[in-house]
Amino acid sequence: MKNVKKIISIAILLLFSLSITLPSTVEAHTSLVEATPAADSQLEEIPETVTLTFSSTIAPNLSSVSITDQNDEQVKGTTKKISDDQKSILLQLPELKAGNYKVSYKVVSTDGHPVEGTYNFTLNLPEPMKNEDDANNKKIDPYTITVENKQTIEAPPQVSTTEPQHDHETSTYLIRLLYYFSILALAGWVSWGMASSIPSSSAKASYLKGSMVLRFFLLVMLLAYGYLEFNSLITGIDDLQSLLFQTVFGFAWMLMFVVSILGFFILHHSRIVDSVWIILLLIGEVLTGHAITYEPIIITTILDMIHLVAAAVWIGGLLLMVTFWKNHVEFVKGFLPRFSNYALISIITLTVTGSLMTIIFLPDLSLLWETLWGKVLLLKIAAVLIVIVLGSIVRKAMKSKEHTKMKHLIEWDFALMIGIVLLVSILTFVSPKPEISTASTETVTNTAVVHADVEPGKPSILKNFRVTLDMNGEELDPEDVSLTVNPVDKADKIVKIPLEMNEKKGGKVILQAKGKIELEAGKWESIVKIDNHKESEKLFTDTFTIKSIK
Repeated sequence: MKNVKKIISIAILLLFSLSITLPSTVEAHTSLVEATPAADSQLEEIPETVTLTFSSTIAPNLSSVSITDQNDEQVKGTTKKISDDQKSILLQLPELKAGNYKVSYKVVSTDGHPVEGTYNFTLNLPEPMKNEDDANNKKIDPYTITVENKQTIEAPPQVSTTEPQHDHETSTYLIRLLYYFSILALAGWVSWGMASSIPSSSAKASYLKGSMVLRFFLLVMLLAYGYLEFNSLITGIDDLQSLLFQTVFGFAWMLMFVVSILGFFILHHSRIVDSVWIILLLIGEVLTGHAITYEPIIITTILDMIHLVAAAVWIGGLLLMVTFWKNHVEFVKGFLPRFSNYALISIITLTVTGSLMTIIFLPDLSLLWETLWGKVLLLKIAAVLIVIVLGSIVRKAMKSKEHTKMKHLIEWDFALMIGIVLLVSILTFVSPKPEISTASTETVTNTAVVHADVEPGKPSILKNFRVTLDMNGEELDPEDVSLTVNPVDKADKIVKIPLEMNEKKGGKVILQAKGKIELEAGKWESIVKIDNHKESEKLFTDTFTIKSIK
């Protein structure tokens, strides 16, 4: 009993120490929360920097941002800088020319989670005047009037944000499955070795041999898992150093690697040492999961730790029975009743801790049906329910001493366990939260530019009315567009100008009116109206002045 109290005290102390040293403000996986210039923005002034702000701290040496022009050529002369709080990355820009630009970023958060994405913005600059005469002519052209009408609407920006994908998804999930199984299987195997007496020397030898196989298996899978993750996050040896020493994931992987190596020398000599070894191994796994990215962090890490211990007890016991059944059936018969009781406690513990973590992880439980994480979790719950049913059948078979039936049921239980571990490997990789919009709502400008030519020598006669519409890719029926003009001081004196399609050019629609219209000198208002009867109408209004030529 004293040893148990010591083990529990050590576990709580280690978890508390790690929890208070982790960042106090973290979220479930990093996401872009603000971008300047904003996605799909139309700029009238040259930006000096691109600034991207993320929801959690990022690793400076593993995060990058670049900008390319409309010819897909990278803009040169940029300088990257990370903010003091390590949540923003800034790109100092040279003087840009007018055109379309694409911002691309790839960052790695301190919890080792990579995020990359792209978005676009447009820089609109006025064409420079060649000389003073050109400027004067532009301002005082008696033969053309130009009226530019603008309307702004709120629309979500187009931002593409993705998580880097591994080249071979099947092998990726297989490695993850084997990695999590190796951790839980060895932790459970060592736990049952401490809790159970193995009187037979041959059974003891088989147990120690199995332990050695599992230790080698853990080391191999730890290296494979490390290679898998490092390969997706780094490009060189400098990046590896940054990942190992600047991220929680790097620290956790090194912890498990050291613990794995020590396991070859220190296990099976002392129950206290074995218990501390198991705790450190499972803490390393906690630090790579979702628990450290949610608050309150002390609660989530403890829940996750208890969850892993319960899983290790169940998995380790099943593995012990499956491997011992052939050569040490008498040991299994004596072990099974004890395992059955602990397995029931483990399943109940897994259900309670899993439910609590789900409530913490998901802001809305309806997301269980809407997110990949939620759907995988539902599959896991279904598999656990089947395990509970199998457990009750095993208990009945134990009472009737149907050993052959028990053997088959345990094999089915073991197969279900492998499936559950596979689902867990997916759950730890996929974010519980749905994809978040990576930028705030932006203002998009629609324009309607009205042109008309003035009859030479007759300033009151206008001809060749043209309306150029830029609706940012929105489909437009020419019949839905109307143009009217009226004197500013006589709003009821409306002149309707019929339009017809002229051409579509570069995403713009140009409508034109035939014939001439005579208007008196004075200030006029032009109104372009778009009404497709499906949504609220759009109105573009502006003024122009007709003057006599002196």
